[in-house]
Amino acid sequence: MMRLGLVGAAVALAVTLTGCGGEDSSELGGEVSSSEEGAPNGGDGGSDEGDDEGGDGGDSDVAALPEMAVEDVCALVPDEVAEAALGAPIGEEPQGQSFEGLGVNCIWETADGFEGPQLKIEFNTLMWQGSSSLAGPGGEVGEIDGHETVSYEGGGGEFVLVVKLGGDDEPALYIEAPEADGAEAVAVATLESLG
Repeated sequence: MMRLGLVGAAVALAVTLTGCGGEDSSELGGEVSSSEEGAPNGGDGGSDEGDDEGGDGGDSDVAALPEMAVEDVCALVPDEVAEAALGAPIGEEPQGQSFEGLGVNCIWETADGFEGPQLKIEFNTLMWQGSSSLAGPGGEVGEIDGHETVSYEGGGGEFVLVVKLGGDDEPALYIEAPEADGAEAVAVATLESLG
């Protein structure tokens, strides 16, 4: 499985979009104008008008997700959920990477390390539009706990699930897991942890 996933793609996209002008790539993000009940930003069931456009509702917890600390991202998924998704016990403490202005991830491995099954969750500045477009024509659209999803088989045989957390120009939850059921269970656990 790829270690950098969408964060690496976001780096390439940011470099492409900013060129050599030295612009801050963290300005690629947007804001959520409202939230729905069960949304990760603790929504109050308000209107979802403007969500698809990113809105103008000020600061958003969703927009801040790519700036989380690695250990906080890893804490979103309980060990028992990660082990069930992997189909085996966790080998070592989960680890991840953070790229300032681009995103953060957490990776769980079995005792087989890099050679065995892996589970990864990621929040990045590629946003829902970019993340979901990676599915291509073979991607399946669905829904988990009221959140739109796109899923597809990744290039390394892993199952990829992308969960929309806010507007189209908001960060998405990107999950790589050995199987679809595991990815969906991780999505549910992550959404519950986010509140």
